[in-house]
Amino acid sequence: MAPSRTTAAQPPPSSTTSIKPTRATPSPAPRAPQPTQAQLRAALSPAATSALIRRTLHPTASKDTPLSSLLKPLTGDADVDFEIYALLAVVMREFVVKWYGNITGDPEFVGEIGELVEGVVRKGWGRLGERRRENGGWGGVVVEVGGVVGEVGRGHVDAYRTAHTTRLPPPYAASPRRIYHSLHPHPALSPVPDPTDPASIELQSANDAAYRELLAQRLLQTLLPPTELDNPALMALVGSILADLVIEKAVERACEPGVIWEGIAKVVEGVAARGKSAKSVDRGDNGTKRNGGWQATFWMVLQFAFLAFAAVRALVIAFATSSSLPRRGVRLSKSTTSPTTATGPTPVLGMKMWSFLARQIELEERMPWAYGALALGQWVMLYGPGRVGAVDGVVDRLLTHFLLGLLPPAAPTLRALRGLLFPLNAPSPPGAPVPVGEEAARMRRRAAEGVVGLVPRWVGGVYFGSGKAKVKGGREDEFEGVERMLGVWGDAWMNRCFVYSLLESGVVGLLPELAGGKGIVGGDDVVEVAV
Repeated sequence: MAPSRTTAAQPPPSSTTSIKPTRATPSPAPRAPQPTQAQLRAALSPAATSALIRRTLHPTASKDTPLSSLLKPLTGDADVDFEIYALLAVVMREFVVKWYGNITGDPEFVGEIGELVEGVVRKGWGRLGERRRENGGWGGVVVEVGGVVGEVGRGHVDAYRTAHTTRLPPPYAASPRRIYHSLHPHPALSPVPDPTDPASIELQSANDAAYRELLAQRLLQTLLPPTELDNPALMALVGSILADLVIEKAVERACEPGVIWEGIAKVVEGVAARGKSAKSVDRGDNGTKRNGGWQATFWMVLQFAFLAFAAVRALVIAFATSSSLPRRGVRLSKSTTSPTTATGPTPVLGMKMWSFLARQIELEERMPWAYGALALGQWVMLYGPGRVGAVDGVVDRLLTHFLLGLLPPAAPTLRALRGLLFPLNAPSPPGAPVPVGEEAARMRRRAAEGVVGLVPRWVGGVYFGSGKAKVKGGREDEFEGVERMLGVWGDAWMNRCFVYSLLESGVVGLLPELAGGKGIVGGDDVVEVAV
């Protein structure tokens, strides 16, 4: 359906709006009505999901046949397989069945595509199992993923802040995006789109599409058996689905600032909900009259003593039970130089996620003494007497067990992902709401309130606020301080570079044979995309 050509008032530009590097946007389409929460929950229910899978993937099967007997096992977990098949059914219905149904009613070709995608999922899950064995269990995989996220995220935060704090005289001045691209380049996002130069926007969009297509084709060539590579029609169609639907839609959604801030808010609220029984979050005046002076000091000392006692008690219990926790084992390196060399896995305290979090909250700038003390403590636990923080040490076992406990179950996560990408089991309409402008600002505020609510009032006042400890009054200055920290995710184009780098690092970690001579997927072929 063609977009409306009626003239509409354009919203004022904001820091969260950005150029879409994937396609030129015509006049804005009318906003579609937002589905209710009841409709969203009904679309994700087991009954609706089963009907969707049966209608799309097995339309000729008898209704009396159990669905479990029709679905081939993919991962070894029936619930996870069910959600993967639900995602596959949505993709097949919207982008294969509807298109192919206009040509012929023969469902055989659709079935071949489904079998091809099932093979890709099965092979990818097998590779993930290999990585788990190489890293000594899921704990090693979590540490490896945390290291990748930390390295890419630290580069993004540093490049963003440098790009927005660099001030040069007019002959040498450059836009923040150009500075960011110089510090954190990616071939798919070259050249930097210029609003005054439509040709640069079109060229960057073409490079982006070519990169996604190359990534999809390399993935298929690696994951599919040689016998499946002989059908160019299937390869082209499945590659287009993977590049233009899965990768493009996921990246386009994930790079929006409002989506990132909403995700941070949900994570923080989930953490707060777990500790809600231990203490309630205080975001404003808690209703108890404390008239300054000795009463404020008394309550602060009492709270500090309680926290210290709880921390010491938790440490004693944790150290006493750490010997019963499983070991992570030894990782086998698959490097090209020494394929059978045994290398020590990265300890939890040594992964780069911690430095990324320190950069995100500006720990080194706000409290350099605390940053130095934590770095010294980290070094002592990793390399000092006893090496309690080394791999399979007391601290490493405790942290590994804690991180594994934070991971959500796979099946609900896939269900939530389907609801995010395909509301009502269908692609988002052109007018689907994506948090931008004022709505994105509300998401950032919500995330800031959640972060401030996790820390005691006197700590938040010292670190995020005016630098003074306080136990009463509002926390507006703390909210504003956290919002400034979260501003590093306020540019969708820069976030796109972060998401692409993260996706690429994850793919290369799972499939090392995809890494080319340039250290990225495709090597020289990807570099040629930007030429």
